[in-house]
Amino acid sequence: MGKFMNYKNTLLGIMLALSLLPTKSFSESISNNDNSQNFKLYISGQYKPGVPRFNNFSAKETNVKTQKLLGLLSGTSRKIDKYKDFSNTYIPDFQDSSTGFGAAVGYISYKGIRFEIESSYEEFQVNIHDNCEGTIEPCRYFALARSVGRRGWPDQNNYTVMKNTGLSMTSVMFNGCYNIMSNKLEISPYICIGIGGDFIDFFDATHIKLAYQGKLGISYSLLPDVTLFVDGYYHRIANNQFNNLNVLQPVELKYEPKITSATATMNVTYFGGEVGIRFIFNS
Repeated sequence: MGKFMNYKNTLLGIMLALSLLPTKSFSESISNNDNSQNFKLYISGQYKPGVPRFNNFSAKETNVKTQKLLGLLSGTSRKIDKYKDFSNTYIPDFQDSSTGFGAAVGYISYKGIRFEIESSYEEFQVNIHDNCEGTIEPCRYFALARSVGRRGWPDQNNYTVMKNTGLSMTSVMFNGCYNIMSNKLEISPYICIGIGGDFIDFFDATHIKLAYQGKLGISYSLLPDVTLFVDGYYHRIANNQFNNLNVLQPVELKYEPKITSATATMNVTYFGGEVGIRFIFNS
């Protein structure tokens, strides 16, 4: 929550500062063919909830064979140092992001071509089910079992543990967009494609990943220099591997290595919608 509020305050500060820059409002349409007005500066802000489509999760110790991932059982008395409290294959589940937001700065031409730099934030928490009872929320924990006994438990003193705290990301994207302009209609469809980088917080570590996205939406000219817009978007990272992750060692390991780390893989894709407002200024 602290990271969320700090990032939100930063974006709001940037938008406020930009809005106070000396600009001259214009009443003519963006379709004005005056060469001096070919491109106009704009800023925008949007609310953008997201639905995760994270799949193919796996994790293993870096230099040790991991036989199986076992989830911590539900219950108030469950503890990660009790090997019998781990059973069943662990499959992570994430909530939708309802706190996503973004802001962009760019230029739009009278032909409807737009270029912008967009920054956004999304947070996908672990889904806490009814069977995730306990003070430590056991569905966040799973064992990386180096070996598994006949009853499905990890062998005693032969496992490490990881804690899933959810996934959050800050994205910085360069978007190229095209608005279908019309002098007769105040509504214009648009399409965008973008590429950039995601700063992903996953298992208490920050990872930088190449990302790409697409958008399809419509905009409505509320005033000559104020536009409302709504769209649907798709976002995906290009690399699904996360290295050098910390592991918990609740028990003294029986075999070497006794100091270790982990690697996880997961396809990170999400989609959703945006609702926002765009302010256009004279150059």
